[in-house]
Amino acid sequence: EPVVASPPSRAYRFQKTVRRHKLAVTAAAAVLAALVMGLAVSTFLYLQERAAKRAALTEGFMREQAFSFLQEMLKGVGPAAARGRDTAMMREILEQTEKQMDQGLKGQPQAEALLCSTIAGIYDQLGDYPKAEEMMRKALRLVQSVVGKDDPAVTELLNGLCLILRDRGDLIGAAAANREALVRLKKLPELQQTNVARSLNNLALAQWGSGDLPGAEASFNQAALQQTRLGEKDPTKVASLLANL
Repeated sequence: EPVVASPPSRAYRFQKTVRRHKLAVTAAAAVLAALVMGLAVSTFLYLQERAAKRAALTEGFMREQAFSFLQEMLKGVGPAAARGRDTAMMREILEQTEKQMDQGLKGQPQAEALLCSTIAGIYDQLGDYPKAEEMMRKALRLVQSVVGKDDPAVTELLNGLCLILRDRGDLIGAAAANREALVRLKKLPELQQTNVARSLNNLALAQWGSGDLPGAEASFNQAALQQTRLGEKDPTKVASLLANL
């Protein structure tokens, strides 16, 4: 009979090894299966998370666009953009926006503060100074609840409050708001003190209106000096301060 014996093949060797180490091979197979399954699950979760992040970014962008549109729309209802028209509809839009803000911007105090300051500016243009002051103070409270009292955003809102109080005829309150803004500005780094000159100018206008001419003169001088020291490229800003002086 022909000889069928031959060197053991790789398949034969593998089968013999499996039979000899059945327990170890079974354990190794279980570990490998777990690794493969874990990798598959991890890959699936990663793809799912990436899709969720992409959806969140898209939603956030759309929300931001919608918010910007709303802000620009509200600015457009100001009397300057609708001179000669009845302001009743404008007031109705503002009132409806106020009612929807608490729910629509829940958990977003900075966005709500931005909208409040925009509405305050419109009420100021309409001559409703009590309402303008109310909305600006609300914006201040919202911002301070998030960033604290010494943030540049707070000084910006204090400047806005000063202008409203001045329009309302509360010159003492306007001066106090500006002094508070100046105290906070001094705590900021040099590069963030660009609003000092504007605050000093607003303070000087409030002092001038209340009859404190020496105080107004000193504040105007400080404002012009600060504007010049910062290397203001627009000479009209310095010229405006000097004209006020």
